[in-house]
Amino acid sequence: MKKLIPLIFAMLILCGCSSLLEISVEQTTPHNSSTNVDTSDPTFIEVSDYDDLRQAMYLLISNHEETGIIRFSSYDGDIEQDLNNACIYIANDTAIGSYSGAYVASTLNRLVTYYEATVSITYQKDASQVEGIISVNSIADLEPVITEAMKNCVESFAIKTTSDAVDANSINSVMRSLYYADPQLIVSMPAMDIIKHSDTTQIGHIYEVNMEYINSASIMNERRNFLLTFKTQLDPEFSNIQNEPQLLYQLCLYLSNRTDYIGNVTDEEYNQSAMVNTAYGALQQVRASSEGFAMAMKLLCDWYDIDCKVVSGRYDNYIHTWNLIKVDGNWYHFDITKLSSGAAGSVMRTDSQMMGSYSWDTAAYPVCKGNLNYTYLTGAPQSEQPASVTEPVRSPSPNDPEQSEAPED
Repeated sequence: MKKLIPLIFAMLILCGCSSLLEISVEQTTPHNSSTNVDTSDPTFIEVSDYDDLRQAMYLLISNHEETGIIRFSSYDGDIEQDLNNACIYIANDTAIGSYSGAYVASTLNRLVTYYEATVSITYQKDASQVEGIISVNSIADLEPVITEAMKNCVESFAIKTTSDAVDANSINSVMRSLYYADPQLIVSMPAMDIIKHSDTTQIGHIYEVNMEYINSASIMNERRNFLLTFKTQLDPEFSNIQNEPQLLYQLCLYLSNRTDYIGNVTDEEYNQSAMVNTAYGALQQVRASSEGFAMAMKLLCDWYDIDCKVVSGRYDNYIHTWNLIKVDGNWYHFDITKLSSGAAGSVMRTDSQMMGSYSWDTAAYPVCKGNLNYTYLTGAPQSEQPASVTEPVRSPSPNDPEQSEAPED
């Protein structure tokens, strides 16, 4: 007796996994290490009940087998029905089945004293993609995976986890924090799509991460090299300034003078991958949003060993980005986009001074409550402008958030 049981596994096709992701990987293992499935004869898998059958199907999918023979010896159950149910189980209830995506057909034959099923499987993902699933058991494990992926412009990868801390939100959060932490290594932030493949019968999931970049890996490398060269051009002007507050203020003025602030950008420009939101855009294209200014200031501070963070929040309810910079052991707010209007309202500000016009997730950033103010940088009395440095003067842009009703800056 022969019975054909076709089944198409529900699956989205992954966008070309890059070989540049050089991370140690863990081969997907059988679904349950305590299974009674007999694999001693490599020509077939022997099963005696439904649990064994499910494990046998899982083993074939996990190892990306294209064919397999399952022998039903002294089987307890309805073989035809169980074979059909096992195919459905693999498609709907296992992460590896959902991730690999397959068309499964099985032919059931009755031999003299037992039944034997020949299983044929075709996949939407190749064996290297399944073998390349990365085992991640904590946020700490996740960080180097995403760093390598973004650094090398990897378009897709997959992680397997049993940790409740690792989910789509944490993957996205780690990506953003790594991007803001290193503007030179990760030149622009990719758009990311995360697909969750759940396993309903055991703890654990597979997350398929697809990333879209605004430029190719070669262009990203060219832009990294530009930033490295740019730093050497700055060194003659800044490397000999021994007084850190003076150096910091000169860097603030340099960025404010060099780069035009875009107070309102189009939806396309504000896309997270747009160059106006990057340090490269601010320093090379001399045109940037508040995020581009903050990323450039972060990079300048990194180059000269000044502690700096990027803050994502709002200014007068508009999306806005600025910096926290540590001065003499305390953190202060710096918004270089406002420096053209004066140092008093743009640098060395505390949380209490910022609250009102600005809003941000205070739990996500260090507290800013130092006793210093902008005069510590400029060297001038609080009521005076600095005598030795001319601050940039720029007419308010018609696209400035204060002048515009646009919802983004």
